[in-house]
Amino acid sequence: MKIAINLKLTSGPYGGGNQFGNILANHLRGLGHGVVFNLDDPDIDLILLGEPRGHLKVCGFTPDEIVSYKRLNPTCVVVHRVNECDWRKNTRHVDYQLIRANEIADHTVFISGWLQSEFSRRYPKSFLPSTVIHNGSDRGTFQWKQRSVTALGRKIRIVTHHFSSNWMKGWDYYRALDDLLTDPVYADRFEFHYIGQAPREHGCKNIIFHPPLSGAALAAALSKNDVYITGSINEPCGNHQLEAGCLGLPLLYRPSGALTETCRDYGVPVATKEELAAALEELLKNYDALNARQESFQFTSETMCKNYLRLFEDLLHRRPIKASGAIASLGQRLRFKAEGVYFRVLYRFGNE
Repeated sequence: MKIAINLKLTSGPYGGGNQFGNILANHLRGLGHGVVFNLDDPDIDLILLGEPRGHLKVCGFTPDEIVSYKRLNPTCVVVHRVNECDWRKNTRHVDYQLIRANEIADHTVFISGWLQSEFSRRYPKSFLPSTVIHNGSDRGTFQWKQRSVTALGRKIRIVTHHFSSNWMKGWDYYRALDDLLTDPVYADRFEFHYIGQAPREHGCKNIIFHPPLSGAALAAALSKNDVYITGSINEPCGNHQLEAGCLGLPLLYRPSGALTETCRDYGVPVATKEELAAALEELLKNYDALNARQESFQFTSETMCKNYLRLFEDLLHRRPIKASGAIASLGQRLRFKAEGVYFRVLYRFGNE
């Protein structure tokens, strides 16, 4: 099987899409499948459209290029992986771009049941047929270990990490925790570490900041901590809480988006920032049991890759999927090109 992935991958910390692409490409190659990141080969079996927004650096080739390629290779299957939405970061045009890109897809993959449900509710006719395949963390890198907070001989370390500095990553919760640590009762028991990029004007005084990390370096840094917190709003799925879960760090999480799906068996929900202190105490009370449960943490990269491969094989067995994806008009290609320029301009001026 020959698969083209439209992601421009890099090494080091560069967001969840980049991480996903590297993991899946390595898995497929390890099984003997061909993986390319362009459309130069005339015999591609399947295109994975992981990022349709051509103005983003991670996008390797654009929907209009896929349309052109499908004219030459009409039985090539296109799978669209949806991992974003407008209500995620208060953007205005992401949903539209995803809907447009899905016109050329034979199948859609949502990275969580919550995301699939929300798109189905908001745009009931735009993303059919679809499948849910959750993200997964690499257990070879993020290895579980038994942990306890009894008799530590030091402060309990709370940690989170995000590549993006967007406020909706949970900064209302992180500021609330920062405020909590101004109280000597909590400051004597806890410290809060943040790994990644933070908003310029976060106003926090008690957070210990660290630069963005990835891979083994990130796993080592996270593993020095005891509790993981994520306040991310409308989280499509993400990788941050999955990496912590694989390491065996019990999770404090906002029950928003897909976090309930991925965290509920491995941590304690924090419904509002005012309940943070009580939720933290509840987590510490159940710490050992939560840590033990995470030894069989279910959201792993191995499971994720197996699910993608199973879907790819099934789709290729049944191709061609739909005739509308096989032959596209010149007008459709030109519209994709024109919209690509339009959204590039919007993005440059911060209006996307």
